[in-house]
Amino acid sequence: MEIVIALGSIVAITALAAFVNTMKVFPVNVCPICTGVALTWFWILGGMYLDTLEPGRWSLVAAIAMGGSVVGIAYQLERRLPRAGSRGLFWKSLFIPAGFAAAERARQFREERDAPEIYERK
Repeated sequence: MEIVIALGSIVAITALAAFVNTMKVFPVNVCPICTGVALTWFWILGGMYLDTLEPGRWSLVAAIAMGGSVVGIAYQLERRLPRAGSRGLFWKSLFIPAGFAAAERARQFREERDAPEIYERK
């Protein structure tokens, strides 16, 4: 059920972002699907942190969406880096693992708060 809720959220936020683009609210257009995915995993993480969503049920959904965001950002960087050419693979090889590590760190934040003894450094 969680994935259905997340997909509904992505669709709804994407539609809203596309509508906002047509209204010319911002000086540049935002990527509607990127906005939908990012805001969805953001509210999921917020709900887990505030104890309104059960991490055992929502962590995987958040992780999948966050991974999609990381890959999407890497794709956009490759398109926008001047003269990336053959170095595009090099930049993606650096960015994607770093992005996954950052996403996992964000996902673990609530777990550290609730069970600090597991994450204490020795």
